[in-house]
Amino acid sequence: MKPLFYSIVAGAAALWLGGCGGTGGSATDVTAERGPMLYALVTDASGQQATMLSGGRYRFANDPVYPVTSRGGVIDINRNGLIDAGDLAAPELTLQTPQGRALTLVTSLAHKAQIATMLQNDFNLSTTRIFNATPSGDSAIAAISDELYKYCVEHNVSDPSTLTLKVMQSLQAQIAARIGAYASGEFNATKRERYLVKNELGLRTMTQAEADAMNRQLSERDGTPQLSELNSTLRGTLAFMWNEEKMAKELYLALHALWPHKEFYNIAMMSESQHQAAIESLLLTYDINVTDIDGDEAHYSAEELQAYAAGIFPDTGIQSLYDELYAKGAQTDQDALEAGCMVEVTDVNDLTANIALAAAAEADDLVATFTSLRKASYNHYWAFDGALKILGVTEGCCVLGGTFCKTPEEYPDTRGGGGA
Repeated sequence: MKPLFYSIVAGAAALWLGGCGGTGGSATDVTAERGPMLYALVTDASGQQATMLSGGRYRFANDPVYPVTSRGGVIDINRNGLIDAGDLAAPELTLQTPQGRALTLVTSLAHKAQIATMLQNDFNLSTTRIFNATPSGDSAIAAISDELYKYCVEHNVSDPSTLTLKVMQSLQAQIAARIGAYASGEFNATKRERYLVKNELGLRTMTQAEADAMNRQLSERDGTPQLSELNSTLRGTLAFMWNEEKMAKELYLALHALWPHKEFYNIAMMSESQHQAAIESLLLTYDINVTDIDGDEAHYSAEELQAYAAGIFPDTGIQSLYDELYAKGAQTDQDALEAGCMVEVTDVNDLTANIALAAAAEADDLVATFTSLRKASYNHYWAFDGALKILGVTEGCCVLGGTFCKTPEEYPDTRGGGGA
């Protein structure tokens, strides 16, 4: 469990160093809650980082610039404000809000006007409740949050903001039933959380030994988690991987525009976009500029990264790969799906090499992130393999030959039901 702990501890380092980057104004508190999120990295659009208080509350030293985002952390299942047995580590969970003082699964979706309208009309939620109420204090918000979380876990979605109106509409009956059940007040927030996590989803929560290990790591650093020491090779690796994750997302969206297979859209929007964000979070944490990784005057720049248009990459090797795979995928839908297989095998190969580099440098936060991305790439490979077989290509990805022909032993399929 050490890599998982380090991914949470290292990711929260800036949180403990206090909010920074503001330009003035009064302190503002926000609450991040799936259950209460402990040790999450909470930032605003300007890069200002909030300091953790208690009970999932975080404080910005200055007025935040929206949207505000929460990444990773530990879900405090029993709501006692401590990391202990029964809590759930959630290093990939991302919550966000475009306004207000709450970051929940509900606010993460409500930035989309159609979904906000649905929440107001179908579930009788005011704008104030949507953006300020939390699951612990509002049974309707809790019911919607729980049903959305269940969907996210079952479909391997770490960023609920990517869910669509169609998904919300498909969950409407289940949400309404859960709202009715929660309205009775029979179970409090803690009991609801435990039942959802253990009984409905069967998720593995932390043992006391694992909780103690995480607490020791925090205690040993006097509340200031230490980041890994990254050499030039690992800094360059992160810059390269940002390019590679951007390439996968944008290639799949471009191919989806030509051949509307659901695998392209789902993987791009529900996975690759989060992967790119996860790598960008590490670029921010380690202050890496993707075009000048070791320059004394070069720093991380969100504006510079955002300036690269879709299909354009600062890494020339990734640019060539994108151009080559797009040209292949533009020929036929079979070629497009085969390009997906090729991307995922390339990703797995690179991630495996990068995990070894990070492990050798004891950069456990990088190991945890890279391992999570590789697990997703395994699943994506099987999604494209299945799509080819549905198309009539009985060999699936193996039609490309031995380099791209994998077995479940090599690439474990953990999709649960075979979804993309």
